[in-house]
Amino acid sequence: LAWLVAAGAMVVLTAVFDNAIIGSGLVAYNEDLLSGSYLGVAPLEDFAYTAAALVIIPALWHLFSRGQKAS
Repeated sequence: LAWLVAAGAMVVLTAVFDNAIIGSGLVAYNEDLLSGSYLGVAPLEDFAYTAAALVIIPALWHLFSRGQKAS
């Protein structure tokens, strides 16, 4: 359940802020290099970072917290 809540929050935040940043003109993409699928003005490729973070951050947390006793 915690993972789903985190995933939902990160996807919503990514969608909101990516659309704001791209819509304001701070970031632009070469259309020839994109898949052509968008959520608002944000290309779906932007959500790959969110998906990777949802997997990598907890994995690293688990890896580096091994062997440490709770205080």
